Amino acid sequence: MLNDFTGADKVYIACGYTDLRKGIDGLARLVQQQFELDPFTNTLFLFCGRRRDRIKGLYWEKDGFILLYKRLEQEKPVLDALLSWANEMQARTAPKSALGKAIHYLLEQWPYLTRYLEDGRLELSNYRAERSIKPFAMGRKNWLFANTAGGAQASAVIYSLIETAKENGLDPYRYLLWVLQTAPQLSETDEAWAEKLLPGNAPEGCYMPKK
Repeated sequence: MLNDFTGADKVYIACGYTDLRKGIDGLARLVQQQFELDPFTNTLFLFCGRRRDRIKGLYWEKDGFILLYKRLEQEKPVLDALLSWANEMQARTAPKSALGKAIHYLLEQWPYLTRYLEDGRLELSNYRAERSIKPFAMGRKNWLFANTAGGAQASAVIYSLIETAKENGLDPYRYLLWVLQTAPQLSETDEAWAEKLLPGNAPEGCYMPKK
């Protein structure tokens, strides 16, 4: 599929998952509103579904959009094919061209891109983490600043605890209450004191009720 679009000036891969029920209009709107990019350019946009075994591509061909859809049976063979294509194209592409720079960046980051294949706990992207900090990033525009560096550090710690609790299905208030009540009872000489406060060790009462 990629060999058909070597003439594209740029290739964008959307991080995280996209609702692949979206058609041409929906994906073009997503590119414009969420990514603040122009879909009416010589650019290939790729989107991955929640199951990560299906991708859609959106490409403007001067007189209309091309919508691509492909189901991936296995991820590693697909990545191996992408690596082979990138190595082949690197030899045929001007290094300072837009495509040449993109290929160089891809190959330079390849060990990190494929790390999730070696550890099942890892995800393909950090989209969930970025989505978690989005409310605080938007809030900064209203809060403007912290009074002190210590206050900023304390806020960062609290934000991290809250979002970590959410990711683990915990009620942030109950989890923080448990942490603050339990921490003083732990010995500072115990090297594992912080580990005992991790979400996985929280009591059942800290979890959000199941709907």
